[in-house]
Amino acid sequence: MSPPGNHPTNAPANLVVTYHYVRPANSDGVTGVTPEQFAAQLHLIRSSYEIVPADAFVARQAEETAWR
Repeated sequence: MSPPGNHPTNAPANLVVTYHYVRPANSDGVTGVTPEQFAAQLHLIRSSYEIVPADAFVARQAEETAWR
């Protein structure tokens, strides 16, 4: 994810978030998030970052590195 420009000045330029799973209830001893929690987290993340697929993130990083 890359910031669209309205993120706090101390926020990282890129933010990578992963989840074990999203489902209504936790099980198997692995803590996940509910669909409602996931939606709320995505809403918060979208307020400061552009959400992109992993392959787009990797391609963008490679392109930015090539210009340095």
